[in-house]
Amino acid sequence: MKALIPALWLGLSALALVLPEIMPGQPYILQTLTLAWCIAVPAIGLNLIYGYAGLLSLGHMGLAGVGGYVAALLMKQAGWGMGPALAAAAASAGAMGLLVGLPCLRLRSHFFIIVTLGVGLILFALFNNLDGLTGGAAGLPGVLRPTPFTLAGYRIEFRSTTGFYRFALIVLLVVLVVQYA
Repeated sequence: MKALIPALWLGLSALALVLPEIMPGQPYILQTLTLAWCIAVPAIGLNLIYGYAGLLSLGHMGLAGVGGYVAALLMKQAGWGMGPALAAAAASAGAMGLLVGLPCLRLRSHFFIIVTLGVGLILFALFNNLDGLTGGAAGLPGVLRPTPFTLAGYRIEFRSTTGFYRFALIVLLVVLVVQYA
């Protein structure tokens, strides 16, 4: 039974990778799954902190927002490519997590939950009210599409939902492998 689980994961991953060819002309499904893959990455981080450390963080997505805004702003305003912008975004979200996490590690139970909730609400308020930097409630339009590249044998072009879908899925699979390694 235990040998069957990796084969099942590989089969589901292969099916997810070829899903755009199986269901052509379904942009709604691909967009919905792309968002699901993107949200699953921070959920894996939450699994690590809650499942392994036993600490419930309610501000977890605020740190994902830090990374998202850093990547978008670097690509839009500084003209960075997607790879370096994503690396800088991961580093900045990690630094923010470290800045918040070190003092919070002394807290337990509901105190940790309340502090992380407060951090999440503060970050949300900043993202929502810094119109000049983040675009506020309207978002951040005008981020250029990344240039096409080849990853894991697939040519990923960002002119359609298929490229974003495949990229998000490959990133999710890499994060899953790193988590379970």
